[in-house]
Amino acid sequence: RAGRPGRRPPVATTPVGRAWLAGAAPAQREAVLARLRSSGSCKPELMREIEAARAEVERHGHCLVLRSEGSQAAVGIPMPVAGAPLHALGIGYASRGQASVQRLPRAIQDAISAVRAEIERLDTRA
Repeated sequence: RAGRPGRRPPVATTPVGRAWLAGAAPAQREAVLARLRSSGSCKPELMREIEAARAEVERHGHCLVLRSEGSQAAVGIPMPVAGAPLHALGIGYASRGQASVQRLPRAIQDAISAVRAEIERLDTRA
């Protein structure tokens, strides 16, 4: 299912939202988390999942969420582009065993890195 341009998925519960939080500046991330905590919508378990996703982005450059007992996966990747607000990309896919769960996020991240580099290269020529 394709998302709509400009759509704002839930920041706390989706891979793209968690990737955005992980890539955000610490003060910006803390402000969003404070709003979530004060609204009561962010229980301790959810906060642990958000922190785990942040740590995963720090280690690997992406976060991975498995759904439907591992038969579906989604990867979230922060997309900083020089001179632009932080963006994030989320891509879901059917996982066909542990190998695809482990290899695809890295392949997706590598492709996104190439796109980001091309965007930045084109921006410097403008």
